Amino acid sequence: PGAGAAPAGAGAAAGAPGAFGAAATPRSGRRDTVGDVGEVVRQKAAGTLSRVDSEPAVRVSARILGEDVNAINQDIQADVDNLDLANARVEIGGDQEFINQMFTDLGTAILAAIVLVFLVLVVFFGSTSQPVTILAPVLFSTIGSLLALLVTDAALGLPAMIGQLLLIGIVVANSILLVDTALRQRRLGVGRNEALVSAARLRVRPVLMTALATIVALLPLAAGLSGEGGIISRSLGAVVIGGLLTATLLTLVIVPAVFSTFDGFGNLLGRLFGRRSEPGLADAPTKTSLDGSDGLEPARPRDPVASPPPGEGDGSGDGGGLLARPRERS
Repeated sequence: PGAGAAPAGAGAAAGAPGAFGAAATPRSGRRDTVGDVGEVVRQKAAGTLSRVDSEPAVRVSARILGEDVNAINQDIQADVDNLDLANARVEIGGDQEFINQMFTDLGTAILAAIVLVFLVLVVFFGSTSQPVTILAPVLFSTIGSLLALLVTDAALGLPAMIGQLLLIGIVVANSILLVDTALRQRRLGVGRNEALVSAARLRVRPVLMTALATIVALLPLAAGLSGEGGIISRSLGAVVIGGLLTATLLTLVIVPAVFSTFDGFGNLLGRLFGRRSEPGLADAPTKTSLDGSDGLEPARPRDPVASPPPGEGDGSGDGGGLLARPRERS
């Protein structure tokens, strides 16, 4: 059964109609008392029994205006936990029940999005190691998002979950730039370490520009400058900004480290079982230097094609070549 606490002054109002008449009520943009808009009279009313799922219950409802519903419900739940209810229990329903269901559905959607992104990357890259490398920064972006919510004192609600879903797309796009560039360098014959350094140097600017542009665009939302919806949008902006800060800084470190680990492990398996670890990488002509690092095998210049000496191959001189001439018309 449900139970709830009555508002302050309800006990006095039950014993004295005048006390209830002094209770404030909003009307026409200002707060008036009940006695100003009507007369309070004690009368007998028909008794009613409210039941929920065949169990006696008492409903206590309220309207939340201009506040974060999730934060208010957390405060209510904290007060309810302090109540001594021996034979009753309290269940928060209404909008909070709907929000909890949406929260669960959105969490499932985020997991499904990660799985779908992984499958698409497996199809395009033809392996499972590179998709894992690309998705590695997503974990660190989640850590940054939670820290941002903690610093800004924002609630972890539906806007924050939507922001995390948007963040996954941005982080994955930045990782794809880095991994794809490194793979191109490897197929050209560049060693693993040199390919990673070159990819980071070539792609650091677009990665930083993407993150910086997104952060600047979301600063008004994170600061709560979007009007009445600022309380809701603040958590969305904080999640994306915090996740981008950590993911962008760690992408240039985590992605090369994971890439190098999988590449070295794949090469080891290839040597043990006599098969290639990654498609297209085993054919790359790499060279190992004395210090154990992979180096680039210098390409040998082609021999220039010697032009034939005069009289050879052009039909002139003593070479016995053939000379084609136009046929004369009679």
